[in-house]
Amino acid sequence: MTLEEADRRLAAALSALAGADLVPRAAEELADVARFVVDREY
Repeated sequence: MTLEEADRRLAAALSALAGADLVPRAAEELADVARFVVDREY
């Protein structure tokens, strides 16, 4: 997967997460995990 594709998927996931009926803190933590996965380097 390219970095551009990862960024597109992250944006889609964060958008879906924003519309989810979750406790705000839980949504923030999930977003943090998603960003960590995308931003990590091998």
